[in-house]
Amino acid sequence: MKEAIELDHAIKKLKSLQKGFRDEVANVARQLKLLPSETDRLREEVEKIRKDISLRSPELKGDEFLMTVGGKEYRERREVGLELLRLAKILNEKSRSAGKEIRKEVGRYAGLSIAIHASGLWDNHFAEIFACGNHFSFGTDIRVDSDPVGLIRSLHHSVYNGMERKLASCERMLANREATRPGLEKMSSSRFAKAAELEEKEARYKVVVAAIQERNEKQGNQAQENRFEWEGLDQLAAEKVREDVNRYMDSTTTVVIAREDVKETSASNRLAEKIGKLYAIQLPDSLLSSIDHGLCTGKFTTKSVLQMIGRVIRDFDSSGPRWHDGNGDGLSGSFSRKNGGGVRAGDMLIRKESDSDGAAYKAYLVVGNGGEKYLGSDRSLPAVKERARRFYIFNGVSAKLRGEAEMARKSGRSLDTHKCASGMSLE
Repeated sequence: MKEAIELDHAIKKLKSLQKGFRDEVANVARQLKLLPSETDRLREEVEKIRKDISLRSPELKGDEFLMTVGGKEYRERREVGLELLRLAKILNEKSRSAGKEIRKEVGRYAGLSIAIHASGLWDNHFAEIFACGNHFSFGTDIRVDSDPVGLIRSLHHSVYNGMERKLASCERMLANREATRPGLEKMSSSRFAKAAELEEKEARYKVVVAAIQERNEKQGNQAQENRFEWEGLDQLAAEKVREDVNRYMDSTTTVVIAREDVKETSASNRLAEKIGKLYAIQLPDSLLSSIDHGLCTGKFTTKSVLQMIGRVIRDFDSSGPRWHDGNGDGLSGSFSRKNGGGVRAGDMLIRKESDSDGAAYKAYLVVGNGGEKYLGSDRSLPAVKERARRFYIFNGVSAKLRGEAEMARKSGRSLDTHKCASGMSLE
């Protein structure tokens, strides 16, 4: 049992790593698919920048300067700067009136056309000025507090330095994309490093589970041999009863509840109806027969039985065992009083397994020696969970009945069994 739990945890961890690896491989495959178009785009961009640079005039040295705005040549930076600021403000007013952005060519500089783009806003940054090539534009912001000379120097820097920076950036991106191809191709064809370990553990897990199930079947057969009939106690000798009871108590840690063909008395019928109305649950015939026997012999009262059943149901609903979802790898979930950290005797494991009729949810009870005892199955998980709830409640009621019967025996409490023939009050 311990090995099965350890293998289950290890397999779950390895599958999580495997999923991450597969996600990474899928991402690499997408990158490889897009890589040709990306490299082609970057090569084309590099070529366009180089063509724009070829249109640019050689940089003038020292204080030499020439810019044409509105057909007029300017050789003073401050003078042309003031003119550009004036034009930008006029365009911005037009943009505000038109309710749309305006872009207008206003002159030439360094062999390139100059354009102003106005946004129609009166924020700190309200327009931009560009030197335009055939493919890209290189410029600077026009602000409310822009200095005329500073504006011209910023435009000059964009033309003679910004072009080279953009070219260098695109060339680096192109080189990086081309350099990643071998690594991406290798990653896309690689295999999960721990695939062999995962396969080995999954194979071992199947062997361990099969061994547990085989042992559970053997233990189930032994438990059946140790059962005795409550209804036949009156026909057995006292020594035989004690022998059967001791053998029964020694053979199992839980109560085996099975439907028996029991002829119910009118008292048990009426009690079953009352229990059904109060708690919306139908007790098995074997429990009803034991309750009826206890009522007839004076070991229980109807009130004490109803209170006892109510306490057992409330205890289960408030304290558990609680349902915990499984790991999605065969174990659908479990009923346990612990929040985690393994299982203990009395817990119930629900596994989804396949048989000749298809998939089924099978319930296994964890017993004291760490083994598992097969209880039953159902095609629906909600159905098997409800059966598990009834199992715990029925066992709880049975344990309470045994306790009450033992207390009655020690106190010598007993009634005339002939009262059962006339029917006992259920009020």
